[in-house]
Amino acid sequence: MSEMINDTLQNVYNRLSQMGKNISALQSKIEELNKNLDTRVNKLSNTITSMAENSKKEGEAFKFILDNIGKKFLSEIEKLQSDIGLKDLTELINKLKEIAKASEETLQPEYVSSILAEVLDGVKGLTGTLKEGGEGGEEGEA
Repeated sequence: MSEMINDTLQNVYNRLSQMGKNISALQSKIEELNKNLDTRVNKLSNTITSMAENSKKEGEAFKFILDNIGKKFLSEIEKLQSDIGLKDLTELINKLKEIAKASEETLQPEYVSSILAEVLDGVKGLTGTLKEGGEGGEEGEA
């Protein structure tokens, strides 16, 4: 019976020892897995950071390119406008508008009446001067 107990204890001890070895192996595997996960997470984080930096640089490059295209486009439009005389045409239109405004002001009824009155007074004065000059001229001939 003592041998049986001894065998049972030995068997329990062997199983506990085996379980301890398995637990140690499992712990080392978990540590390796954690290291592997940590390495992969760091690589992924670095890759994402690199992608973000590249995206920012590319965005700045695209912005620079589009700015240059816009500036070139505007300069070409200005060159085209000056080549076909659009600037001169715009200036001409503005001057014509000023002339039209000035003529509208002078052609208002109150101005027209006063101008006509002055013209009529001038014509009456001329006809009066001509009559006086004509009468004196006829006497001088006779």
